[in-house]
Amino acid sequence: MKSAIDQFHCPEVGINILLAPTGIQLCSDALFQGCIELSDRFNQFIITATHRSDRLANFGTPD
Repeated sequence: MKSAIDQFHCPEVGINILLAPTGIQLCSDALFQGCIELSDRFNQFIITATHRSDRLANFGTPD
């Protein structure tokens, strides 16, 4: 991520690299801690996604 931020993050022209460990429940503590450290170092946001099982129930379950 550090190299992607260094190379591509350029908010002044509309290019923003954000940290986004999807499936936070599957993310290791070490990975999430690394994201926090990068966020602090580069003043980046962290986006996480979680799900609510009651919302997923509305879509049914696979057979």
